[in-house]
Amino acid sequence: MRTPWHAHHIAERYGLLAIIALGECLIGAIETLRAIVAHHGWSVDAAMVGFSGTALAFAMWWIYFILPAGRALHLQRHRSFFFGYGHIPIFAAIAATGAGLHVAAYFIDHVAHISAAVAVASIAVPVALFKVSLTWLYSVMICADRTVIAVAAGVLASLAASVGLAAAGVSVPVCMLVIVLVLGASIVIDERRGAGKMNAALERLERASATGPARNG
Repeated sequence: MRTPWHAHHIAERYGLLAIIALGECLIGAIETLRAIVAHHGWSVDAAMVGFSGTALAFAMWWIYFILPAGRALHLQRHRSFFFGYGHIPIFAAIAATGAGLHVAAYFIDHVAHISAAVAVASIAVPVALFKVSLTWLYSVMICADRTVIAVAAGVLASLAASVGLAAAGVSVPVCMLVIVLVLGASIVIDERRGAGKMNAALERLERASATGPARNG
């Protein structure tokens, strides 16, 4: 006999774990802001760092919760193991983003002897992993929508561009702002175009689930 479980409850637990992990991003943002204020005082760069670090955490939160996970898991109960284990790279990416913000703080503090491109990559790479992992999860749990995949590809290209900007001499705070703006643009597109298609796909799954027992009867 299988252990009974409630899809919406399980999805809620994973969502709470994501929120806890995002707390690391906020801590990293505070540390980065502290580093730049300690060396340069309050300035435009400090404002950009404070805004970018905080906005990055909230953007990742928004992107994660675009998927109605409880509803999707309820309709795709046979994919519960994929849903659970598929969160491992997502949680890892969120935690790594917070660590990347700490690396940026060390770079600004002149403690980490690395290039600006490496400092920006320490944020951009885990953000890219986060976006790819979520896109993969959405595609398997609901549908492989071209809009969602295209948005993910655009995000990856833009994140690579932010590292290129740092290598070209653009400051780390500006590159952090670019990363946030990229995620913000992806949220707008997903909400305006992807959300409707996602809901339509869920409705198709609901109809298929409702008619399935009738066919079997």
